[in-house]
Amino acid sequence: MKGIFRFRHALPGNNNAFTLIEALLVTSITGVVMAGLFYVLSTGELSSAIGYTKTNAQSQARMIIDWIVRDVRSASTYDIGSTDNTPSNYYIKFRPVRGFDHSSDEYVFSSEADPNPDYRFKYIEYTYDPNLYTLTRRTINSAGGVNKSWVFYDVISPPFFTYSTSGEEIPLDSSIQQSKVIIIKINVRKVGRNNLEAVSSITTEVKIRNG
Repeated sequence: MKGIFRFRHALPGNNNAFTLIEALLVTSITGVVMAGLFYVLSTGELSSAIGYTKTNAQSQARMIIDWIVRDVRSASTYDIGSTDNTPSNYYIKFRPVRGFDHSSDEYVFSSEADPNPDYRFKYIEYTYDPNLYTLTRRTINSAGGVNKSWVFYDVISPPFFTYSTSGEEIPLDSSIQQSKVIIIKINVRKVGRNNLEAVSSITTEVKIRNG
């Protein structure tokens, strides 16, 4: 039976050399796996941060433009573009129309005597500050004082435009008397974690009633 089975004995030095190589191989594989996991986690966190910042910018841009649209839909060319109220792409001011008086065939504008307490003012005013990147909405009383004020932040460009008599888009001016259209452009920039930036842009047009 001894002639059938033969055993080969490894040299003492061979066992140690094989163990070292095995350890180095395991270490290398572990390092590659950990690097891959770190990359996946980092990419996922970066993607999440970008998505959050972009969603935040979109949400704010939508809120601002919805507010402006709601306001300017109640405006009339009686105020916007008049000689005592020169609008620009940085500024707009108007009296909201609250109804129509058929007996006098005239619009009824907001005033301190308005039955709705939310409209007891004379003017709505929007002012854009290019240095602070803010758009401020104010309600103004008949004495010129500010009743209430709201500030929208991170607005990176002036928002008000219209069409010229030749149909070209221009910064808002007295051409609104002819075009009767306000183009509203809201560009919001948000900075999130790790200084990640996202810009959201929304544009819409509002037809202004004649008056």
